[in-house]
Amino acid sequence: ADIRVTNSTIRNAGIGIKISRSTYCLLKDTKIYNVTQDGLHIESSQYCVIDGAQIFNLDDGVSDGDPQGGTWNKHPDAIQVQIYGASRDKLRPNRFVVIRNSRLYFAEGQALQFNNYQQTGNGINNSDFVIENNL
Repeated sequence: ADIRVTNSTIRNAGIGIKISRSTYCLLKDTKIYNVTQDGLHIESSQYCVIDGAQIFNLDDGVSDGDPQGGTWNKHPDAIQVQIYGASRDKLRPNRFVVIRNSRLYFAEGQALQFNNYQQTGNGINNSDFVIENNL
């Protein structure tokens, strides 16, 4: 795997793990908690397996809509899947991603957030996901 994280604990961080433009990644039996942004952020990656992850207690410390939060209000998601690219011709969707046997809970935002790119008439979409046996 390009990126392999197994039997690890990540806590008290901004973003737990960010995987960007990777081919072949494995996150197995890893715990991510007490982070202030996304627990796991995957962007424009392919052939990724997330198996047995525990991602929980995600809070940016700012109430939604609080003017004191300014640009800091991050609505942290347990897992966010996003398409990266500065221009339409360079956009690369996420493909062949498996999320299984994982626990995603106590997230201020979503447990699992998908972002596709729809700003032009021909959308660029994430595809070929398997999501199974998660809580």
